[in-house]
Amino acid sequence: MNYEENKRDWMPNDIVIHDADAKNERMLMRVLGSMTTSLGFALVKTEYLDKSVSKLVFWNEKKYLHDPTRFNIKIPEKVE
Repeated sequence: MNYEENKRDWMPNDIVIHDADAKNERMLMRVLGSMTTSLGFALVKTEYLDKSVSKLVFWNEKKYLHDPTRFNIKIPEKVE
């Protein structure tokens, strides 16, 4: 982990950035949903806004997903 663990619960359509990704607008992800596993792991389902990065959907641990404004990354006003 590169940054302090995230504690915030993300809601669908929130915009986040992964702890290990480059800190730029191209790497922003949209939250699609979340769940807690039977072992207590908080998982968040995400997709990259920029489909040239990846068209896949990812399940990430909540602790790795940060608020982009923490890194001075502007969240686009119109997110499709």
